[in-house]
Amino acid sequence: MTVTPETTPLTALPPKTFGDQRMKVTFLPVIPADLDSITVAELEARLHRTPTDDEVADASAALVISSYSSSFGLASRLLAEPARSHVRNIYALVRVADEIVDAPRPEQGLVDRSNELDQLEEQTSVALVTGSSSNLVVHAFAQTARRVGIDLDLVGPFFDSMRSDLTQVQHDFESLATYIYGSAEVVGLMCLRAFLADEPDGRATYDRLAPGARRLGVDGAVQFNHAST
Repeated sequence: MTVTPETTPLTALPPKTFGDQRMKVTFLPVIPADLDSITVAELEARLHRTPTDDEVADASAALVISSYSSSFGLASRLLAEPARSHVRNIYALVRVADEIVDAPRPEQGLVDRSNELDQLEEQTSVALVTGSSSNLVVHAFAQTARRVGIDLDLVGPFFDSMRSDLTQVQHDFESLATYIYGSAEVVGLMCLRAFLADEPDGRATYDRLAPGARRLGVDGAVQFNHAST
């Protein structure tokens, strides 16, 4: 195999060569979220520059996804950029919120978890306005949200449903529908925003596809939870 650094993806190298080149990733300031698609030349170039805040945040979100759900992380690689990074950034925030609610640290009581979720929502709301956050997962989500058109109309119901997980044990039909919308359907709508970000007639297409995206959001939530266990 002839290796041309300018055009050869890192993962397309022969095993030994790939191993040698992959070792260089250890010395990168940030392991790139697009590791599976960058070329050898691009990897070399990144060794000699400081990553941007957005790149650090994207890599942090990718690490959250790959750490909590290896199968979801692998599946997300089937998406082309920039949708791949946008979906990772969306699901990283979803995962962090879910961990606060469903997998608390042993010393955390209900009040502590509620306060932590409130803080995460406040950080997210502020970052949607400012475009940045010291919380890297929130920063990554905010960058994606501002680029693709995700706003508080979708983010608010998500956190409302996460909060109800802390206290509400039983649902009637109406409250269950509200919970499912906020915990799953809005995530499908967020991803739809990401997929249509560069479409010339994105608004009309979004309106047409939104009902299906809401249903897929429910299916995706089930699959994501299975993949995370």
